[in-house]
Parts: sequence; structure tokens; C-alpha cells
Amino acid sequence: SLIGTYDTGAVRPPEISWNADWTRVVVSDSSGSVTLDDTLTPINQEAGVVGQGTTWNGTGDRYVTQPTFTMPASLRDSSGQVLNTLTGVGSARDITFSPDSRFALVWSGELAEIWDAGTGELTHQALPLEGTRFEDVYWLPATDAQALLLARDIDCALGDVCPMVLQVITPGGEMVADVLFESEMGASSVTPNPMGNQVLLNACDEVGLYDLTIGMIQTVPIPPGQATDCSGIWSETGLHFYVQWGSVVSLWRSNGSPVDTLEHGFLASNVRWVADGTLVAVTSSIGETQIWDTNGDRLMNYNYGTTTGTLAFNKDITHVVVPTQDQVYLWRLVNTKEPPLDLTRWDGLVWNTDRSLAITWLDDTLYLWQADGTRLRTWKEGIPITDAVFSSDSSMILFVANSAEDCEVDCRFRARVYDVESGTVVGGQDFDSRLAEADFSTDDTRIIVETARRPNCRNVCTTNVSLLSDDGTPLLAEPIDHTDTEDAQIYADQFVVVANRLGTNTVSRVYNSDGIQLAEVTAASPLRSLILT
Repeated sequence: SLIGTYDTGAVRPPEISWNADWTRVVVSDSSGSVTLDDTLTPINQEAGVVGQGTTWNGTGDRYVTQPTFTMPASLRDSSGQVLNTLTGVGSARDITFSPDSRFALVWSGELAEIWDAGTGELTHQALPLEGTRFEDVYWLPATDAQALLLARDIDCALGDVCPMVLQVITPGGEMVADVLFESEMGASSVTPNPMGNQVLLNACDEVGLYDLTIGMIQTVPIPPGQATDCSGIWSETGLHFYVQWGSVVSLWRSNGSPVDTLEHGFLASNVRWVADGTLVAVTSSIGETQIWDTNGDRLMNYNYGTTTGTLAFNKDITHVVVPTQDQVYLWRLVNTKEPPLDLTRWDGLVWNTDRSLAITWLDDTLYLWQADGTRLRTWKEGIPITDAVFSSDSSMILFVANSAEDCEVDCRFRARVYDVESGTVVGGQDFDSRLAEADFSTDDTRIIVETARRPNCRNVCTTNVSLLSDDGTPLLAEPIDHTDTEDAQIYADQFVVVANRLGTNTVSRVYNSDGIQLAEVTAASPLRSLILT
């Protein structure tokens, strides 16, 4: 049934803005604005053209009107009464509510003000640093109310590489972050993480990942002379971002660790997040299209021969529709959310104790899987992985990585500890020679590492045993030498037997996981086994 009618009398359709519970509506047109109740009965009416973008707060009891040349930006209550306005400034910009609806932010190039949304009172007024002018001011997308103020050197022309000032403040004016950097991107030189607390500092020579709490985390250099947007692009989830130049898309995690460099045989004319920020689509101007997941794996690669439209995914992201000018393609990405675990592909596979998780590795990449074949994590080390084990509670993975056997220059050999929950390496140690294996002690507080024999060793071979803490810190000043025809022996993940030739005899020593020698046996043959209570 009809509840009410209001005739604006305007020639053009007005702007209509309802509050959250549909008890108030603001109607604005060329003759002015009017506030109506839920029966469309006028409560407050005034002349003067307000700017486009009248917006209510989340609770529906306050709204803001945008400035024009004749009307200032204003904060109003639900009856349309003015609580505060920004006057006496030139080129006033849009006024916005904080994510928690408690404050309003209004600004121009000369100043920025934060108002209490309930009372309209000024809580803080910020002025740009001397010699600068505000380039952009907005709320960070987080639950807490924090305002980002971006200023540019007033003497630097837009488009040149300019000194920039980034400040983040609370509604009361407390400084959260204060960063000086250079960029030619103007108002686009900062991209906030959708989850808050992080920003990307954009420039055409590099993109920086800045954490508002701890500072700069990572920088992504952009090679000179490459076609690029000069900016990093966050996924909708805030867990990943990419930087694109030429035919390259560099994919990163929000903690600053790299995922992969997505190489393409074509100039990436369009790169975008799709499927709610879980996939990356890369296309060329002639219709070459690729889809990648956030592990850096390519799910689809096809040349349509013409430009493609917006990709559409089903709810489970198992299928995608790709439209072109005259055809529509339906693709099955995978039969399940993750491809089945292929036991024939890997250089190695290790299960955890209860067989609920598995580690596989292929070349320089480590994969973590559930028993049903769902991939949980991917880590790209950069040099071939040769061995890996779980900790006793499966929260950590210890792996060994060695440069190729024929490596002659810049050879690297390392043992590293990977945290399953965070998806990052949390500890490790580099060595001077190739590693054979590494293992956790029983309580996961120690790491035992042994170097490999020389490839041409045929008789008595020298290897070294190192004992590390769980973060990769060496416990011994020097590694323990081992000269025998067999590898050093590790028992119950807590005792190490090391043998050394001494004339016609062999000296066998038993160490605990702290590197303390417990026993020494001299005999014609090395100690071969321990029987433990």
C-alpha cells in the first residue's frame, strides 16, 4: 500500500538518500534540499544547491552534505539541523564519516578538521607542514577511526617526483605515523590495505610496503623503462598485493614475503583481482588471458583473439565465464577447490605423525597439503629443496635447501624453519657446504643439521654436525667433525653419535641435543647403534 508521496517539482530526477532504518530521507535537487520522515512529510527544507553525495552514518541519526561553490560542507542531525560547517576555505572536498560512524572528516588543501558526529564539536584541526599542501585526506578502512593526511611540496609540479608527507592521526590528533617519501603519483601515491594498518607507497621506481606500527617492511623495485602503473594493488582480502610492469606481475603477501613472479609472454595491458580477491587475471590487448591463484599457480591460459569483458565466477570459484564481443566461454577451473595431490610429481613427500598433513617439494618450492589433497601453503625458496620434516606438533616445517650440485658461483646451502600458521620462514642458518639432512629434537627446541659428503668421496668422508636452537641460532662455536664411511647417527631425535678415525682405532662420541658430550668410546670399529631405555 502507498505510504506517502512527495513531489519535488524538479525537471531532473533528484538525489535521494535514505538512512539505515528508512525513517528519514534527504531529497536534493537544483532548488535545494528537504528532509522527510518515513511518510515523506517534510521536516526541514532549505534553499541552496548541495553537492552530490549526501551520506548517512551507519546508525542513521546523522548525515553530511557535500560542498559546492555557494554551499559549505555540513554535518546535520536526522531532522536536517546543521551541527557544523566548514567555511572560510577554498576548494573544500567531500566530507566523510569514520568507519565506526562516530566522527566526520572534512578538508581542503589548507586544513583538515575532524568533528564529533554526535555533537558536531571540533575534535582536531590539522594543518599541512610548512611548504606543503594537502593532496588527499581520508579515513583508513579499519574499525578504528584513523585519518590519513597526504601532503605534497607546494613548489613541486604535479607529475614530477615530489617530496610527500604521509601522516596518520586519531580523531584527537594523536600521531600514529609520520612518513616522508618521494613520488610522482600525487593523490595516488598511497594505497591503504582494506584491512587497515598498512599502506603501499607508490612510485614509478619502486613500491614500498609500510606498516603503521613497525615501519617499512618491504620494497618492490620496478625496472626502469618498463610500462607500469607505478602502483601496488591490494586484493579485496588485504592478504596479498601485486605490482605490474611490462609482462611481469610481482605477487606479494601482506607480511612482505614474495609469492611469485608471474611471467607472461605478452605485455600485460590489464591486470586485476577477480573472484573477491582470491585470483589474479592478466590480459593483453589482443585477448590473451591468464588466471593465477594467490599461490602463484596458473589456473587458465587462453588466447581469445579479441578483447574480453568482465569475468564472472560461480560461488565456489570452480567455474568462470569469459565474454568476448561475439562469444561466451565457460571454463571449469578445477574439479574441486584444489587439484588432487599428485604423488608422481614431487622430489619428496613427508607425512606428519597422524597423517593429516603432508609436505611435498619440487625444485625450489615447498607445498603443504591436507590429507584430502587441499593445498594449504606454498613457499618458494629460490634454490632447490632437498629434505623436509615436520615438528612434533606439525606447527613448524624444517627444510634443507642446496644450490645445484654443479654450482660454482654464489652457491647457497641452508636449513630453514617455516611457520605453518603465518606462512613465513621464522628462522634458519646458512652453511658453507652442501647439507644432507636436518631434524628437530624430540621437544622441537633443537635442530640437528649434517653436511653432505663430497660427491667424489669413496672411502673415509668428512662431514660436519651442527646443533641449532629452534630459531636457527648455533649452540656450538664450531661444528662437530665426523670422519667415517657412514653418516653421523641420530637417535630418538635427541642423541648424536659422531665417529672420527684415530690411527687404527675409531673414537665415537655421543652428544645430547644441547651439544654436551655424554660418552666417548674408542674401539677398532665405530659405534653403530644405541639401545635406549
